[in-house]
Amino acid sequence: MSGVLIITAFVAILAGALMTELSTNFILSANLQSRVATEATVGSQMELAIDQLQRQPIYQGCPSPAPATLNGLTASGTYATCAPTVDLHTTRQWTTVAPTAPINVDGTFAGAFNEYLVGDSAGTLFRYQLGQSQPLWSVPIGGSVTGPPQAMPDGVTIAVPVTNPTAPASPGCGAENACVAVLAYPESQPECYLPANGPVNTRPAAGVKNPSVTFFGDSAGWLYAYSTAFGTCFPAGQFNLGAPVIAGPAVFAGPSPKGTLVDEVFLGLSQGNSSQLVQYEFSSSKKGSGFTFIGSWGLAPGRAVGGAFDSATLPARVAVTFASGKVQLLQVQSGSATSLATNQLPAGVGDAPAWCCGSSPVSIGVGSQNGALYVLNGALNVTGTYQLTTYPISGSPTADAGGDWFVGADDGSLYEVPAIQSTSSAMSFGSNALGPLRSSVQITACGFSICAFLGSAAGGVFMVQLDARLVVLSACIGPAPGTCSGANPRLWANLQVGSYSSPRTVHVQGWAYYSP
Repeated sequence: MSGVLIITAFVAILAGALMTELSTNFILSANLQSRVATEATVGSQMELAIDQLQRQPIYQGCPSPAPATLNGLTASGTYATCAPTVDLHTTRQWTTVAPTAPINVDGTFAGAFNEYLVGDSAGTLFRYQLGQSQPLWSVPIGGSVTGPPQAMPDGVTIAVPVTNPTAPASPGCGAENACVAVLAYPESQPECYLPANGPVNTRPAAGVKNPSVTFFGDSAGWLYAYSTAFGTCFPAGQFNLGAPVIAGPAVFAGPSPKGTLVDEVFLGLSQGNSSQLVQYEFSSSKKGSGFTFIGSWGLAPGRAVGGAFDSATLPARVAVTFASGKVQLLQVQSGSATSLATNQLPAGVGDAPAWCCGSSPVSIGVGSQNGALYVLNGALNVTGTYQLTTYPISGSPTADAGGDWFVGADDGSLYEVPAIQSTSSAMSFGSNALGPLRSSVQITACGFSICAFLGSAAGGVFMVQLDARLVVLSACIGPAPGTCSGANPRLWANLQVGSYSSPRTVHVQGWAYYSP
């Protein structure tokens, strides 16, 4: 009997052990299946986010990662970093586009030509096609280029501020040897000159309602209008402003009665510690053309050095910078200007501010003489301070459509402040080898990439082609929008997406999968 009991107990132990093993295996199988489903879902989200990056041009910024739903689960993604960069696997950090004399004035990205225009201190205008290593066209005007060139809407004419030109043209440069040269592509010398009473240091502007008219102001305090369509040089009006022009003209379409074309013209003036914003109307009809004074509004005390409007139509906001580091914001419409805010930055400023981004800008970038980029909001509160270098930033910053800021400095480097980053940091290109960059960097979409053009005060034009993105991305289980910070399970990847040869190239720098 005792033997039977022993056998029965042994069978019970074996059965219990077998059931425990089966239960454990079922649990392990379920956990493994759940883990596989989770990993597949976050992996799919990561692949979807990379595919989005491969498809969107770099100039447009980084697309928000779309959620992925798989196996009854939803995964979302978040960036820690997503910034334009140079693919060093195939691309040099910079390209020497052409040797020039020193360049101390801003260049211009010409939308009418889809090219970069810049002039040097030896009086030569250069025209560069995007992505090309040699100038498409150059014109030796002689003397010195004193301000940024302007491409006119006819797609042929370029207006270039110069002093003491030596290339022959009629009419000549005038008694003061200060004028605007009118060039017509592909001619090898100026068509004519537009005489002024002093050097022209700011970019000329084209009319809106009068697109064949070129407006500009000079350092002697005069405003001019000339008809320049297809290489002509006919005076259309002038006005004594009473103080040197330091910003503008900015031209807006005015209300035009029947038979009359009206443009609203705004300029910034500054002399000593007094600065003002002024408005004139330019009208043309069969009876003639000319300027009418509309209004003048005093700015904050100090010497203004530049201004930038946030819109091509009125009403608009204009941000004004001062040598002392003061920034002022005004609301402007025809016949009125109202100060909205002022702020004092910790360091002096040498050039105009810049707006970011799109048709409804929300932030303002200001480069300072202490090597910092300050980013301000619409109330002029500082939202970001980026100490890029100890050298001065002499030119204006600029931003791409995704909100990434770019600025050149006197130390010979191009700096980028990414719009998407988890810490306040910056990237640099040029390795301090480009010479003092006192000509504001100009950036534009260049195929799938970004092309940044820089004129050097040491001589030379350089191009930096940003053809990839540096990306740190996380994917985790959870709805979008969300954050993957600290979430488990989580897939993390450090990637470079894009290259000079293909936007679909992916270089994986590192990855990790976290799970409980």
